[in-house]
Amino acid sequence: MRRLVNLIPWKRRRAERDLGRELRYHLERRVEDLKPSGLSDAEAHRRAVLELGGVAQVQEAVREAWTWRWLDVARQDSRAAVRSLRRRPRLCVACIAILGLAVGVPTATFTLVDALILRPLPFENPDELATVFMGTSEGGPNAGTDVFQAWRSSTDLPEVEGALSDSALVGTDRGAMIRAVARVTPGIFELLGGVRPVQGRLFDASEGRPGTDDRVLLSEQLWRGLYGADPGVVGRRITIDRTPVTVVGVLPSDFRFPDWNTTVWKVDTFEDQSDERPTAYVRFRPEIPRTDTLLTATRVARATNTSYASLEAHARPLATGSRDGYYRRAVPFLSGGVVLLFLVLCANVSSLLLASIVSRGRELATCAALGASRARILRQTVFEATIIGAGGIIVGAGIAGVLVSVSRDVLPETALVRSLNPPSMDLRSLIAASMAGLAAMPIVGLLPSMLGVRATAVGRLELAGRGITETAHTRFARRALLTGQIALSCTLLLGATLLVRSFVRLVDEDRGLDTSRILVVRVELPQVSFGAPGASAIAEDLLAREARAIPGIGLASWSYGTPPGGAATFSGQWTPDHPDAQPVEMTTYMFSVSPEFFPLYGLQVLRGRPFQPSDEGSRVLVSERFARALWGNLDPIGRTFTFGQGRRVVIGLVQDIYYPSLERGRDAPQWYTQFEGVRTVGMLSLRCDGPCPSAGRVTERLVAAHPAVHVAGVDMLDDYYFSELARPRAAAAIAFVMAATTLLAAAAGLFSLLIHTVASRRRELGIRVALGASAPDIRRLVIRAGLAPVIAGILAGLLGGVSLARVLTSLLFDVTMVDPANWVAIVLVLSIAFAAAAWHPTYSAVRIASAKLLRDE
Repeated sequence: MRRLVNLIPWKRRRAERDLGRELRYHLERRVEDLKPSGLSDAEAHRRAVLELGGVAQVQEAVREAWTWRWLDVARQDSRAAVRSLRRRPRLCVACIAILGLAVGVPTATFTLVDALILRPLPFENPDELATVFMGTSEGGPNAGTDVFQAWRSSTDLPEVEGALSDSALVGTDRGAMIRAVARVTPGIFELLGGVRPVQGRLFDASEGRPGTDDRVLLSEQLWRGLYGADPGVVGRRITIDRTPVTVVGVLPSDFRFPDWNTTVWKVDTFEDQSDERPTAYVRFRPEIPRTDTLLTATRVARATNTSYASLEAHARPLATGSRDGYYRRAVPFLSGGVVLLFLVLCANVSSLLLASIVSRGRELATCAALGASRARILRQTVFEATIIGAGGIIVGAGIAGVLVSVSRDVLPETALVRSLNPPSMDLRSLIAASMAGLAAMPIVGLLPSMLGVRATAVGRLELAGRGITETAHTRFARRALLTGQIALSCTLLLGATLLVRSFVRLVDEDRGLDTSRILVVRVELPQVSFGAPGASAIAEDLLAREARAIPGIGLASWSYGTPPGGAATFSGQWTPDHPDAQPVEMTTYMFSVSPEFFPLYGLQVLRGRPFQPSDEGSRVLVSERFARALWGNLDPIGRTFTFGQGRRVVIGLVQDIYYPSLERGRDAPQWYTQFEGVRTVGMLSLRCDGPCPSAGRVTERLVAAHPAVHVAGVDMLDDYYFSELARPRAAAAIAFVMAATTLLAAAAGLFSLLIHTVASRRRELGIRVALGASAPDIRRLVIRAGLAPVIAGILAGLLGGVSLARVLTSLLFDVTMVDPANWVAIVLVLSIAFAAAAWHPTYSAVRIASAKLLRDE
């Protein structure tokens, strides 16, 4: 029975089968013994069963005894592990803290990546949602309001709803503020599904038409930030672009649609036949193939508007709108960096536990001498690692929550994930924390546990009697762990150095223009017909009277297109005018500008002249790269070129604008045409003499000037560049933090190794000092103990860094592995870190008092 209880689980069934055969044998023998007394076979069998208790009953009793025995052993081992950890509180706290960091950083990273790529959108059955547009498979414009209304009224199509992103001037008690606004059809929230207001209600199906088109919904952020979470805001009248509207409800803070920064939703049916193109949203029916639905949408669109005769309806899954190209390239590297950080911190904890096992050599040897089996010692050390792992999971979940909260509340959101999924700790994040902790437990506990039970009790006592605190296997394991930590930290440090230097190069790259103190205002005239003379009059009045009259504004200029990404792109063959000229294939950026554009942006007209009011539309200015591509070193002034059906005459040469970017092919030559007046939209650039006025103040001034004016956005030009640099900045910052953390962990590992070396060799060092060894001799002796793993780790880390640099190619700008500055920075950082880690152990070794040490011995 006892042997059965102590068997390992996977052999228990075989033992139970053997026991069953033995019990049946005794049962049959007892039946044969009872038959001579005159009992029938059935009665003899019944009495034998009663005497023996039955095979099944005996086996069940054995199982229960085995189970209770196992639970009792587990209880005893867990209590012993708790007592052991309580005797070493500093070690326990340090291990839990480091393991919590190892769990928390991957969990926070997973939360951000989950919001960016993995997690489905927070709507009902998001795979069924899509936007529908008329175009080609590569893309196309949204359908006009006529086609949109035809889709909505068609009984052959599923329910179609619309939304149009915009910005507006929201009036509050503290003044007007620019906020992202979306005009939506009343049924859009039912189409998405799962949307519940925090206060008030959603839109009714009857709202949106004249008389009920003044209803709006606010976001919870806006409600709390501007209105102090006042429940009375529902039903209150506020102003949107100086037009009174009524608030009917407040949507929760985690609801993002159609853009990540939308804070106001205004009801609209888009029934007026204007030039607006709302985005059409549809939920496909599972029982109808999507191809059939798109064919029906194509037929309806062509029947409504003949201009769509050559186009087809296409669907774009809604989930793809929340993904960012740069982050998708950066996520593999950041995930790899998180794994390296995780391994380094786990190795650090494993090294601490290994040092603890070494320091407990006498204790474990005594337990072994008193009869404790290796399995019992192994179980206790495993229970200790399990308790530390459980604490690390709890602490890691807390650290992850703090990191995510800081990322959302402190850092600008342009540096984070612009996704319809807000980053937040949820059940998926907690599961990720648990999985990271469970993965860490065997990593940190297996090696110390195995080495802790490797030596025999006699061997341990002999080593302890000779003053030796660790075996050769333990010494090798600690140095191997340190080598691995240094290798991983060097690899990550090299990758972080490349990313940081790439970002610095990207920031310092010459753009060719002055972007400081420039406001870019996007002005729309939706109430003015296309090309109407009144539009130019309004534009001239805004420029001459209103814009320049705003306090703090110096220069003002109209344009179509503004740097860095607002120009019109033209690709094709450009034919210069010199004899035997071959067409040049290139992509260019075209700006339509007024004469004030060049001094406002600090662009010099190098030769020729700027535009004059009398210039015809065929006269252009070109940049230096444009001129070199067509005419080489010849003077371009007065020359002509042909593109498509138009022939242009060059009247001026302007300095180049550069577009430093990680996107390949982003940089291109520029050319400029004369600004001929606002049609329905235009960009108004304003240079400030000092601090720029607020966006709300500029918008309020321009909107008040003319009822037809709608300001679609007011932004600092530097903010555009900040947005473009936000993702490289975030990647560089995250990589730097992870590299710094791993380097500190590796330095701590070296410090621990050297301290333990000094402690384990105190007798030897004391004798050397007594025999006349100098301080430099002692320092060299101590440093030599950690020199081999440091050199091996650095070499392995640099080899890994070379491979990593190839993976980072798409994330780097003008930086390569052979750049000497990278190596100088890495060598300098490693030297400082490891010198600081080795200083205290060598200082302690030199200060050993040999006389006192020998007297104590």
